[in-house]
Amino acid sequence: MAKAPKLPNPLEKVVQASCVRILEAHGCRVFRRNVGVMPLEHNGRKRVFRSGSPGEADLYGWLPDGRHFELEIKRRGQRPRPEQIRFLRDANRFVTAFWVDSADDLLRVLPSLLDGDRVVYHGDDNAVEPSPFYDIV
Repeated sequence: MAKAPKLPNPLEKVVQASCVRILEAHGCRVFRRNVGVMPLEHNGRKRVFRSGSPGEADLYGWLPDGRHFELEIKRRGQRPRPEQIRFLRDANRFVTAFWVDSADDLLRVLPSLLDGDRVVYHGDDNAVEPSPFYDIV
């Protein structure tokens, strides 16, 4: 019996676009945040343009009930970097802040978040390598 062909792992931008469509279809207002560094040159002078702060989430916006959310997007099987985890855990003290590595993952947690549940991260917030794992309660 022949094996089924292995599907390619979608790029992060593909996962992000799918997540935006899902959020909007559920009545959320969604914005994309650009975080990074870009070298520039003007009149022979070089400089670096920085956008955002390291660790900030890829998407942010409002759930239909008005609660603010922060959402980090990853490719399937990848996890946020430590500075991204720290940002999400810190933001989660005030707003709903979480990460997903697929549109399916978002579809799994979104109904609970829309029902008013909250994100609770595992482990110590002050750990050198804080845990990226969370529950929806």
